Amino acid sequence: FYSGLDLLALCPDHNVVSSPVAIFCLAGTPVHPNASDSCPKHPASLSGTWTIYPDGRFGNQMGQYATLLALAQLNGRQAFIQPAMHAVLAPVFRITLPVLAPEVDRHAPWRELELHDWMSEDYA
Repeated sequence: FYSGLDLLALCPDHNVVSSPVAIFCLAGTPVHPNASDSCPKHPASLSGTWTIYPDGRFGNQMGQYATLLALAQLNGRQAFIQPAMHAVLAPVFRITLPVLAPEVDRHAPWRELELHDWMSEDYA
């Protein structure tokens, strides 16, 4: 049983967008096909904007949105949500986070980084 959180990051040395992008996704989310191995090894060295791949149904996505917003604010980063998350949450909530453009996601060279889930049973 794996209970970690995976981080995918766009390397700052690529000129796809004006600022680097980091993306959080749940364990088991497929890695973007054009992943890069030249990124920093530690998430703290990442800068730029953050987003999360939506996983699960409505309640899970509410929690993912809240977590993304809180982590981005605590770390001084700009957060973006995926279009799929916006489609699920916007009919019910007034969404304040901007939506990540699909072309940024498609053309970004992502690298997966593992973050530990401090709420896992390992710490019970």
